[in-house]
Amino acid sequence: MPRLVALIFLLCCLSGQIGNSTAAVRLTPKTQSVELAPQITVLEDAGGGLTLADVQRRAAEFRPSGVREDAAINFGYSSSAWWLRIDLAADPEAARDWLLDIAFPTLDNIEYFGPGGEHRVAGDRLPFAARPLLHRNFVFPVHLDESGVGVIWLRVVSEGTLTIPMRLWRHEAFWQESLSSYAMLSVYFGMLLALAAYNLLLWFSLRDHNYLTYVLFAISMAIGQLSLNGLGNQFLWPDWPVWGNLAFSTGFAATGFFGALFTRGFLETRRNLPRLDGAIIGLAGLFALCAVAPLLAPYRLAAIMTSLTGLAVRPSPAIS
Repeated sequence: MPRLVALIFLLCCLSGQIGNSTAAVRLTPKTQSVELAPQITVLEDAGGGLTLADVQRRAAEFRPSGVREDAAINFGYSSSAWWLRIDLAADPEAARDWLLDIAFPTLDNIEYFGPGGEHRVAGDRLPFAARPLLHRNFVFPVHLDESGVGVIWLRVVSEGTLTIPMRLWRHEAFWQESLSSYAMLSVYFGMLLALAAYNLLLWFSLRDHNYLTYVLFAISMAIGQLSLNGLGNQFLWPDWPVWGNLAFSTGFAATGFFGALFTRGFLETRRNLPRLDGAIIGLAGLFALCAVAPLLAPYRLAAIMTSLTGLAVRPSPAIS
């Protein structure tokens, strides 16, 4: 009987370890890119005071992310620091140099600890030139030694939503994908600029204030989208990280404000729908408050206010 009890205890321990472990990301000669979220383990640092040495000693406390293959890690609005561990194992013939792409440009602070002891820091609270690679996303070079085995540690903190989409790329594949994405974004913002310019000309010609409101709506939308896609940080305000941190929330709040005003003017709700008119005015007031809230309140509170107000109009992603 004692042996049976001991065997059961041993099996329970082993099953617990297996349940909390995640296989290393395997890299082969054919690998061009790999989604990392399902194979990452995480550790919450509620106090935000743990160092790399601390979390390495507590490696057994890391837990699988539990994320599906097609999803990103999302911790919501969290005041904690989150540590992420990525174990890599490359085949002998596989490349040793890779790029870690974190495609959420509104994260406040990311600390990267590479397999060779590299330590780099990036985030939208830092000037753009401080990034390890000058790209709209946060991109970190990863180098594996001849053994092909290594561990990446990440510490992520943000006052906005903690969404962390991550992918590991071969250099050539990454730059090819980047070229396509930059081209598509250029077309999108070119169309948005043309739309704003056309309505501005209409306002000059007709002096109808609805056209001017629509121009301000399009400009606000562009600011929010430029921040969301990282192009604003790269090309428009690279040396102004304070604004870069606020542009997403403020831009989309201003979009809601001018969108409400345009709806009110275009539908003439004051005359045709007086009951709805009061609701639109109230909604515009809420969006105006959200737009200035980051100057008066903690950013996290302002971002949550903008997200909740946006839900009154349409389902939208959380502001970060």
